[in-house]
Amino acid sequence: MKSLFSLKLIKYGVLLKACLRKDDLGPWFKAGSELEQNENWKAAIAVYSAILENKCPESLRSTAYSLRGIARGNLGLYAEGEEDLSKALQLLPEEGNAPLFAEYHYNRALLREQQQNWPKAHNDYTAALTFCPEHFQALTNRGLLRRQQEELEGALRDLKRATELLQADEKTWNELGLTYSWAGQSDEAILAFSKALRLQKDFAEAYFNRAVDLGNLGQFSQALADLNSALQYGLDDENLHFNRALCLYSLRQYSDAKAEFQEILRGDPASLEALEMAGKSCMRLNQLQEAEVYFARAVTLGRGEASICLNYAHVLILLNRGVLAQEIIEALLEEDPNFTEAREKLALLLVQSGRLDEAIDQYSLVLEAKPKAAGSLIGRAQACYHKGDYSKALHDLDQAIGLNPSDPKLIYDRALCKIAMRDLRSATADLVNLIDGWGGEIERPLKEQIVSVLESMSAS
Repeated sequence: MKSLFSLKLIKYGVLLKACLRKDDLGPWFKAGSELEQNENWKAAIAVYSAILENKCPESLRSTAYSLRGIARGNLGLYAEGEEDLSKALQLLPEEGNAPLFAEYHYNRALLREQQQNWPKAHNDYTAALTFCPEHFQALTNRGLLRRQQEELEGALRDLKRATELLQADEKTWNELGLTYSWAGQSDEAILAFSKALRLQKDFAEAYFNRAVDLGNLGQFSQALADLNSALQYGLDDENLHFNRALCLYSLRQYSDAKAEFQEILRGDPASLEALEMAGKSCMRLNQLQEAEVYFARAVTLGRGEASICLNYAHVLILLNRGVLAQEIIEALLEEDPNFTEAREKLALLLVQSGRLDEAIDQYSLVLEAKPKAAGSLIGRAQACYHKGDYSKALHDLDQAIGLNPSDPKLIYDRALCKIAMRDLRSATADLVNLIDGWGGEIERPLKEQIVSVLESMSAS
């Protein structure tokens, strides 16, 4: 019957005057409320407009303006709704009406947000909190608005206070976590997301958000577990799959990472990020020709984006297609002579073509700008080694090891350099230390090389 009444009310506006008495506005407000419950906003607006046509106390006119403003807002008539709420505030006596003032300001803030009038929306949320300091939703919304405006300190204050007022609201804990994340406070963000998940075990968005901050801290195994949970609880979009693929890549699970990036590309063939990372995964798997295809597509779509061009040049170098690689690198350096990563690739190309002195010069230019550029130290060491300048190679390798003490390949290279210098005792100590102290952490091909060198030394 309610829906039938609502339909009649829309079609026959005259029914209002026929059925409702002007001297008793209670049924009019009740009718408007019932229409709002059925989300019949047009009919509700008609009811409140009819009330406002009557002469009635200012307090009731204020209420009618407020309700009509909310109904107009729900219908998308934000400016008209804001105007109604402003009239409601003007008519409402301030004394004894603090809760109503808070609600009116809060509702007007919502309408102003819809119109992207951020400063006035902020002012209304603040006014609502002046009349009612524990207005949970006003605190939460002002916090979100402040975060959007990158006022992170104020946003954190508001959202922390909101979680104190309503500790069992998992959505607010999640928003607090996101704000910590925006502020670069990943540890605090993870605590907030964990609180949200204790309140709601199947909160997929909180799993995803916590995974991002775990990844920021380098905790990729835990991040991957959270992303899998988010997927299990219904969050299934490109962003989740991309972050999952990044975790797999960071965990050196390159085959699985490649498959995930390929799945993303089936849905979005023009995703530059997925093309680039699919190419990198193929490079790690030594699938160079496939990597070239991904990077070539990315270069075409990316219109010369530097990082993609550089990766493309790198795979071309590995495929012994030096002419095209050099053209790409020189174009990058012409655009930006300080692009040190491109200069490192040019040096690598020069090493590959046997132009060792030129390569050493290029690496030295990088190290003048960035003395701790580990890649250039290693590259120059290798060039010096091939040139027979073992003392300079050893110097650069020692510096590189100081920057990357957990890289066993560098210690192996240093041992080879010492062997070339006939410092066999020190070289043996390096190699034995690798086998005894690093055995479980060294990849199999490198371990086999170390054992082979030690056996050769013993035989000689």
